[in-house]
This record gives sequence, structure tokens and C-alpha cells, in this order.
Amino acid sequence: MQPTSQPASPLAPLSPLGQPSNAVEFTPALQRPIVDLVQIGELPRDVRLERLVKTLGRQAYIEFRLRPRIEPGDFPHPPPGCWFFSEREIFPVLCPPAGTHLTLGITSLRIAPANSATDAEGEHFGIWQNDLVQVEPEHARIGVVSVTRWRERYEARAFRSTEQYIAFMVLSFIGDVALGGMTHRWCTGCVFDFNIDDESIVSSVKNSDLCDPCRRRMRALNPELEQSFRVILADVARPPVRAVLSYLQGNGIASVFLFSVLLTLSVGLLQSVFQTAGKVAVGTSAICALIFFGVVWYVQRYPSGGLK
Repeated sequence: MQPTSQPASPLAPLSPLGQPSNAVEFTPALQRPIVDLVQIGELPRDVRLERLVKTLGRQAYIEFRLRPRIEPGDFPHPPPGCWFFSEREIFPVLCPPAGTHLTLGITSLRIAPANSATDAEGEHFGIWQNDLVQVEPEHARIGVVSVTRWRERYEARAFRSTEQYIAFMVLSFIGDVALGGMTHRWCTGCVFDFNIDDESIVSSVKNSDLCDPCRRRMRALNPELEQSFRVILADVARPPVRAVLSYLQGNGIASVFLFSVLLTLSVGLLQSVFQTAGKVAVGTSAICALIFFGVVWYVQRYPSGGLK
């Protein structure tokens, strides 16, 4: 990736290559986006798009819908020598019904743009119209996201679930395809960072925020749209309870608390059989339990260290 000799305005959408964006222009018809999610084949057992659509729907401005599942058998096979599925095989099958603004396929297939699908190192998180990928005009509002690379390399390090990663990618897709190309060269933990290496994608998903230039641009386009992005990003930035427990266990804190709670409960139950002093022990165990759950809530609400 070569730097440009003349930096663009910080308020303008910056493409990864410093060229004018070829994404769909932002129009009044797209001020209230409708995004259809489509499951392609099997997804990991803990990924449920029905639940994700409800989570994304906590904001009131962007409408998210779930379309019927598509099977990989509906796609033509990649050409001989190609490692991955590309937009050439997937996008024609994902063509949205009339009136749908945006369509995003979610899959566990390995994907790469057609111009790099023969390269074993060319695997992508997502494919859609941008400065690196040129698609047919009728496919300009279609994208696909793969969860495989994320789960294999980054989920454990990021302490964010696959559903949170998908939500993050959905916003990146909307920004590029519906808002005139929001992806920019600088990497500051913004949802529109151009993530080219391992650490930057982990940092962007964990931070899940809008940088100041992107925030100002979205607010100028539509304040309600910017607020909807912030609501969704707040959910992504908050690690799930399972990740918090995994982090605490890895640091030995959870084990100490759980052992203390179980030990106190056992002592309290035994004492309650023989004397009223057991009430004190049961009360102590309840306090320990409250402390433990309080720690989990606080770490989830205000992540720090490896969780952030």
C-alpha cells in the first residue's frame, strides 16, 4: 500500500489507496437504510442471525431484516486453481428483491475477491464494492462476510463474539456501500479503518468507535444515522459475559472467587443443619456471590487490559 503525495481533506471519505471512492453515492433514498442479512450455509452453533437482527434492531433508524437461508450448492464452484469463493460466484445468487437497498451474506465459506482468489494468502473478512473490489453495477449494493478467518485467528484475542464481529462488519459495509465510501487509510480504532494486518482488526473491533472526522461526516449526513451507529458500536465494544469469564479465569481471579463462594456455601449449609449460625455463613456466601457477579458486571461494562 503506497502513501499518496497529497493527503485528502480529513472530512472527505478516504479510500485505502487514496483514490476517489467508487461506492454507491449517498442519496436521500438511502437516508434510512434497509439491510437484509442472508445466511449462506452452516454457521457455527453459537452464531444465530435471528438474535443478531434483534440486537441490531435496538436502534430505531436502520432497518435490519433476515432473508431465507441460501445453501452453498446454489453457487457455481470457483474456477480450477482458485482457493476461495468470490463475488463472481456469490453475488448473483444474493441479488436482492425489488425495493431492497442493501444485502449482506453471512457465511463460513472462505472468501476472497476474484482478482486474488488464486492466492492462498488472499483470504478476506468481507467483499463488497470499494476501491479494491469492482463488481457489476447490479451488484453494487451486495456484500458478503465470512466468519471463518475471524474465529480461527482473532476471536480469542479480541474477547468479542462472532456476532459482535458480524455487527462490526455490517456497519463497515453500510459505510462503504451506502454512504459514499467511508473507509480511510488511518487506523485509530474506527469502524471505518482499513485493516490490513492482524493487530489492526483486533484493535478496531475492540475499540468499536467512530473517529472524529467520520463522526462529523455522518452527523452532517444525518444525525439519526450517526446515533444508530453509536448504539450498535456500544454493543460491540462491550465484551460478552463468556469472554469476561474466560479473561478472569485466565488471570486466576475467577477461580479464586468461585472457590470462595462454593466453599462458603458448603460451610453455611452444613452449619445451618446444626445451628442458627449457619444463617451468618449463608449471608456471607451471598455477599461473596454478589461480589463475584459485581466484578463480572464491572469488567464487562468498563473493560480494560486485554479486554479493551
